[in-house]
Amino acid sequence: MEYVEIAFIGLLFGSIYIAVTIMSVLHTIFRYFLLASLILGIGIIRKKLKLGIVGFLLCAIASYLITPFLGLPLAGLFGVLILRDDTKNDKLNSGDKE
Repeated sequence: MEYVEIAFIGLLFGSIYIAVTIMSVLHTIFRYFLLASLILGIGIIRKKLKLGIVGFLLCAIASYLITPFLGLPLAGLFGVLILRDDTKNDKLNSGDKE
């Protein structure tokens, strides 16, 4: 085998490795961006935009930078916070004391 053939094989496998790495990173970003976008969408639909935006940012950042396993509980937490009914807490919110 000549040096040119060895260099070509190394270049080929190096290119494949780089392509697979880039696709893996893009897949991870897309997957957690999709999960975070779901929380943002629920927040917009339920008219709780602040919780939606905070949930979106925390879920996306925690999922990608810290660990993927932190994104799912955060999405669940913000989903519950957004979807819960606030009419039960009217007495607490109005300031009336019994």
